Amino acid sequence: AGGGGGGGGVTMSVKLERDNDAESEHVHAPSYPKDKEEGWWLLVGDTKNNTLLSIKRVKLKGKAGVKLEFTAPEAVGKHDLTLYFMCDGYAGCDQEYEFSLTVGEAMDED
Repeated sequence: AGGGGGGGGVTMSVKLERDNDAESEHVHAPSYPKDKEEGWWLLVGDTKNNTLLSIKRVKLKGKAGVKLEFTAPEAVGKHDLTLYFMCDGYAGCDQEYEFSLTVGEAMDED
């Protein structure tokens, strides 16, 4: 991912694909008071600074393309970030992907 100046906007495209073809979006949760739908979350975090940069709820049936928008860190330079893909209905499905974002000097606007 590339940045456009400290504190500038970043748009990150994420492609998701299920390994299995679930027939139902409902999870097995017999103690839950009503049908529990499967919920997926995409988060971008900076673990070094303990900061959450973006969070978005995603419905995943088969394949999905998601755009995450967030504000780049203020400091110029390389930032090691983590993309988290988390499920609120199943244990053991969460995934983490580390990536770097390089923030450059802001350009002067004439």
